[in-house]
Amino acid sequence: GLVVDPEQHAAEMANLQNDVMQSGQYATWEDFLTEKGWTPETLSEQLTTYLLFQMLLKAHGGPEEVEQVHAAHILVDTEALGQEVLKKLQEGADFAVLAAEYSNDLGSKDLGGDLGWFPRGVMVSEFEEAAFALNPGETGHLVSTAYGYHIIRVLGKEVRPIDADLLPQVQQRNFQEWFEAGLEKAQIEILV
Repeated sequence: GLVVDPEQHAAEMANLQNDVMQSGQYATWEDFLTEKGWTPETLSEQLTTYLLFQMLLKAHGGPEEVEQVHAAHILVDTEALGQEVLKKLQEGADFAVLAAEYSNDLGSKDLGGDLGWFPRGVMVSEFEEAAFALNPGETGHLVSTAYGYHIIRVLGKEVRPIDADLLPQVQQRNFQEWFEAGLEKAQIEILV
């Protein structure tokens, strides 16, 4: 039941043409079409397909606000080292200091292990399950994943908008789940 609005199609086509010409890579719009192997009609069809897909993502990509966790972690290679770091935490050592000293996660160790906010479906399942099970302020037990052993501390948990960088990934995953569920129910007959 989704239909592309002709005005939206025209506006998107004008934006595309403007972007192509502003890039300076092509002398004319026709040069661009020729290099890509498109006619105005085939490009129009592709744009329609793209806009329909965007509408499907919006309709079946899930909400843009979901429960998220703000977590920090310390990633180590061995269970023994993980237990040693956990013991230091239990004795009152500072989480951020231990992250800087022990964590193998180069992207977060200098931030005190801070991973920022994330929704379900972004982290590996073992990590995600442990993080969402904790309450703000709690530190979990050692969690084993394919990356090593994690000590997770939850800094916050709330419903919030999905970060713009993550939204397409989350919507694509939700759409794929919706599509596969519909595909399982479909009666498909292959005639060729």
